[in-house]
Amino acid sequence: MSLAVVPLDLADDATLAQLVALQRAGYAVEAELIGAPSLPPLRETAEQLRASGERFLGARRAGALVGAVSYQRAGESVDIHRLVVDPGAFRSGVATALLDALEAREADARHWTVGTGAANAPARALYERRGFRPAEQKIVPGGIEWVRMERTAGPARPWRLLVLGCLGLAALSLLAPSTPTYDPWAWIIWGREIVQLDLVTTDGPSWKPLPILFTAPFALLGDDAAPQLWILVARAGGFLSIAMAFRLAARLAGPLAGTIAALALLVSDEFIRNFVRGNSEGLLVALCLWALERHLDGRRWDAFALGFAAGLLRPEVWPFWGLYGLWLVLGARRGRPPWRELALVGGAGVLMLVLWFVPEHLGSGSALRAAERARQPNPDSAAFAASPFLEVFRRSASILTVPVYLGAAAAALAAWRARRSDPRATVVLGLAAASTALMVAVALMTEAGFAGNLRYVALPAAVVCILAGAGWVGLARAARTRGGRGAAIAVAVATATLFAPFTVSDVRQLDEGMRRVAIEADLYGANLQAVIAKAGGEARVKACGPVFTGPFQTQALAWHLHLHGSEVTIFPMAPGTIVAPHYTAHARDPRFPVVTTTTRWMVGSSCRAR
Repeated sequence: MSLAVVPLDLADDATLAQLVALQRAGYAVEAELIGAPSLPPLRETAEQLRASGERFLGARRAGALVGAVSYQRAGESVDIHRLVVDPGAFRSGVATALLDALEAREADARHWTVGTGAANAPARALYERRGFRPAEQKIVPGGIEWVRMERTAGPARPWRLLVLGCLGLAALSLLAPSTPTYDPWAWIIWGREIVQLDLVTTDGPSWKPLPILFTAPFALLGDDAAPQLWILVARAGGFLSIAMAFRLAARLAGPLAGTIAALALLVSDEFIRNFVRGNSEGLLVALCLWALERHLDGRRWDAFALGFAAGLLRPEVWPFWGLYGLWLVLGARRGRPPWRELALVGGAGVLMLVLWFVPEHLGSGSALRAAERARQPNPDSAAFAASPFLEVFRRSASILTVPVYLGAAAAALAAWRARRSDPRATVVLGLAAASTALMVAVALMTEAGFAGNLRYVALPAAVVCILAGAGWVGLARAARTRGGRGAAIAVAVATATLFAPFTVSDVRQLDEGMRRVAIEADLYGANLQAVIAKAGGEARVKACGPVFTGPFQTQALAWHLHLHGSEVTIFPMAPGTIVAPHYTAHARDPRFPVVTTTTRWMVGSSCRAR
């Protein structure tokens, strides 16, 4: 049977009678466990309970009251007064569900206290797992040895070791050939130009502030280190996004749900390939999911700061972040204007605008150049479809598999049904609404003429993966409740069978994607450097005049030749030099006789024909 946690109204006589019976049954077990037959709750009357001034939450299964927790809230502190479970429901998750519900209701509390018998090992272990630590131990009336336990600032999930682990994994990945792709090369160039006080953003991709906050200091470490360090950050962000998908899904429905979510995101179409080449989508997903986790942990200003960082990557995040900041301000009103919160949120908003628009204005002469560039999509963009809005959804459907969508739908449906009784249902429904809103935002921007690249839907896709993990585990649990263990196993087997063919296909695509990454790493790394060296070095390459290459090679070539991105163009005109991959039409331009070649590149110069 499913478990529902709901507030208890002690004004209702029937509810009060159920609570008294539950308390006497549950505390009888504790009294025996700690050797205290005169435990005060065993003698507490119905009227004493009603007059206690405590707030009660009850856990009901098939209408029967099987557990309850009571507490009092004072400012930012929560004091748990009692946690009782019917002996017939021990070890079935009732106590955990009650504490989960309480923490969800009082998520902004900073200090928590609870008391229990020192000899009550199961209760102490439960509280310790949730971050409580002994603060005081004493003998209370009746000769009972009592321990008071405390937890400060909520049950925040540890993150430092996780981030270090992701950085370590990213560092190990650099042992294989690793080079950025088009957009990251531009960010790395702009970082170097900022250090040199010579920023030019008139060409290349759209400006994004967050990458430049990394690439500018990286430029101080030299031309060899800067690209590798940005790849390190981008890959660490990608690995962190997968870890965060696991943690959030596990928070909703347990470790198996986390595993499903992480694997679904891992094999989603092009996700790995994008972040290993230095694109920012993995970092964006990591920041947003981490912000959600910190919010659920009650670390609201941490969540706001992470949202600020995400907003420096994608403008679609701005409405969510802005509304969250407004919510923080409104929540801080306590009979006076919340000046501190207003200053923090307002200052962050101003800084966001400054970082997006001022450098772009200085580098290109137009504060809106990023938006103008984003409205110049590639020829195969969804923006050129008959209905760009619908085309975004059509193309995005292939990013995830049918079982993932089915699991997410199951999670949303179950959450809707349990929205009045399960605090986690609110999180699930919020995630479903957020992913839908993000998809609609991308589709609307594409309808307005923006590029609509599939990379832009990585964040809503990641949210769907989290929902899928929770959904499939929820179905298995529902089957077990209705049909026993055999039914749960049958659902698990059916789920695995459904996932299997899609997973095999996804793994093959992932393998092909990584093969292409290796080819690109050679193309834009060692092979490009080798052809420049064979041509006599960058000075000789630039000696004949302008340098030309293919449309997707301009930024990599500009980096290696120490040029602005706008100084490497795609329309060859003599005099000048072409540096281009063999597969491009530029490599066969008769006006630029070949000077030298490598396995992937050629250099041709009109000066050679003189």
